[in-house]
Amino acid sequence: MLAVFLGNEPTLGGDFVPCPKAQLDDGKLDICLIRHDADTPYLQLFRAMAAGAHLEYTRHVWYGQTSGELKLEFDREIPILVDGDLKTAARSYRLEVLPDRFAIVVG
Repeated sequence: MLAVFLGNEPTLGGDFVPCPKAQLDDGKLDICLIRHDADTPYLQLFRAMAAGAHLEYTRHVWYGQTSGELKLEFDREIPILVDGDLKTAARSYRLEVLPDRFAIVVG
C-alpha cells in the first residue's frame, strides 16, 4: 500500500477528499486504499483525489465502508497521522466508529 485513508467525513485538510462517500451521521468508517506499483499514475490520481473523483481508478484504489471494528496489521511499524498530526507508529491498529458518543451543541 502507498496510503491508507480512514474517515467518517469526506475531507482531509478541507481541500483533499479521500473518502468522498463518508457521512458524519451514518455510523460507518470509510476506508480508501491506494495501491503501490510501478505504473500507478500518482500525480493524476492525487489530483483526482483532491476533487473526490478518484474512485474510478479501480486498478489503483480500493474503497469500502464498515460499521464494525477494523483492524489493520502491517509487517513493520507504520506511523499514523490524525488530523495531520503524527501520533504514533505501530504494527497494528484497531479502529471503530462509535456512533452517538457525544453531542455538539451550537448557540
